[in-house]
Amino acid sequence: MPAFDPQAAPADAGPSFGPYSATTFSTIRQRWNMNAVRIPLSAASFLGDDAAFHKLGGIMRNANRLELLVILAAREPPEFWARCAAYFKTWPNVMFDVSGEQPRELVKAIRDTGANQPILVGGIDRLTADSLLDAPNIIYEVNPKYSTTRTDRDRYEHFGFLASQVPVLVNEGDLHLDQKAEPCASLPSDPSEVERLVKANLLYFDALGISWTASVFEPGELITDYRKQDATSLENGWTCGTPAALRPGLGTVVQLHLWGAEFRGLYAVNGAGGFRLPRGGVAILYGPIFADRDRQASGKRPPEALGKVSVEVTDALGVSRPAGLLYASAGWGQANFIVPDGSAPGPARVTVVRADGSSTAANTTIVDSAPSLWTALRNGRGPVIGFAVQHGADGKPSEVPTFRCDEAGCRTMPVVIASDRPTSVRLMGTGFRNAGSGADVRVELAGIPIPVTGLGPAPDPGVDQVTIQIPSSLRSLGEADLLCSVGGRLSNVVRISVGSPPLPSEPPASGIPAAP
Repeated sequence: MPAFDPQAAPADAGPSFGPYSATTFSTIRQRWNMNAVRIPLSAASFLGDDAAFHKLGGIMRNANRLELLVILAAREPPEFWARCAAYFKTWPNVMFDVSGEQPRELVKAIRDTGANQPILVGGIDRLTADSLLDAPNIIYEVNPKYSTTRTDRDRYEHFGFLASQVPVLVNEGDLHLDQKAEPCASLPSDPSEVERLVKANLLYFDALGISWTASVFEPGELITDYRKQDATSLENGWTCGTPAALRPGLGTVVQLHLWGAEFRGLYAVNGAGGFRLPRGGVAILYGPIFADRDRQASGKRPPEALGKVSVEVTDALGVSRPAGLLYASAGWGQANFIVPDGSAPGPARVTVVRADGSSTAANTTIVDSAPSLWTALRNGRGPVIGFAVQHGADGKPSEVPTFRCDEAGCRTMPVVIASDRPTSVRLMGTGFRNAGSGADVRVELAGIPIPVTGLGPAPDPGVDQVTIQIPSSLRSLGEADLLCSVGGRLSNVVRISVGSPPLPSEPPASGIPAAP
């Protein structure tokens, strides 16, 4: 993450997809399967009163709410860490990452406040016995370089030999392929060799139980941009220091490793981009599909074959079932399918079977529910696809979409809230029809709990809907984040606008885009 700036606009202001937005946090947790986010700090931003700490606390609460631990990182003097630790010493889901020439003084400054959270002692290139401190709850953070850490022997000598004795965290540094200097200059020129080098590091960490951080979540490093947040790739090669149209990076290698998926193979995700597939819900296969041509299914009953390919799902009990197909692409691409409703939860296997007898399979996990909300941008972010029930001058109800798409793009459309009664909104998605009648279903709008009045299948195959009631007290809220959880499982974060009606010249949108 970039350094936290308390003077910047709030993360939830407007259609934001910035580094500290709820959209970004939910992507880190769900699409990447990460469990922590590092926030760099500068003492200069926290001079004076505690207003900056208060604003930082709001961002930290948002990250915790989306199942992420927060690591506060800084190369600052003991005075700063004493203030920071004193402010957050009662926060359980935070760690302090200190770097400096006098780590003992920094650790003492934190512990003297009564803060007992883990402290990461950073800035270490090679971990030795002399690096260890006589203090509890310390994690030792090392920063190996690609130029000097190429083999398991290198890794053992730098930090591995102490990993069985003390907690170790490794910063899996960026490749910085847009720079001519290190580490890019020392990397092999073959992208597949660089991929193997990164993967070898990650496998070593896992084998020894070493924690690690995966680069930084910034455009050009793990992701391409904050709006789509697609993982960067090494596939197209690079020239050190030369900008490329498709920014290269280690994102795809890291993301697929975190999910145990095979790079350049077949893998399946749910509607929100996570790797747990809900029974009866829409899922997407990426990889070698090889339909005879791009095919889109039609009708209310999805076919079991499309473009001369079919998809089989074998569940944890060993039972194989055909999946209904919604879309199949020619060549390497994607296939949208519906996870058979009768599949048993647990480890599973999804197989693409082609008419010529060839097949490709991928391991996955099936769950009862993995809620995903459809968005107009079709990437799980931005304006939610929903329909608000509103009453005209004649008192008759009508449904108005919560989004609009035209040549200028897609955006939210304000939901006009009645002043004397709640306004119902149907949100479209997938993955929550099998949550069970007693499931704990929660919806929050701008962090405020919203009543849920309905949950279940929609008419379209694999599509579900959740109905909420927005109270009249929120009629001037504006655009805000909406989050749904079903049985403790979080959905993707989406945007909805509550407020004034659109201008009369703006025509209403209609229709539901295809599943992402």
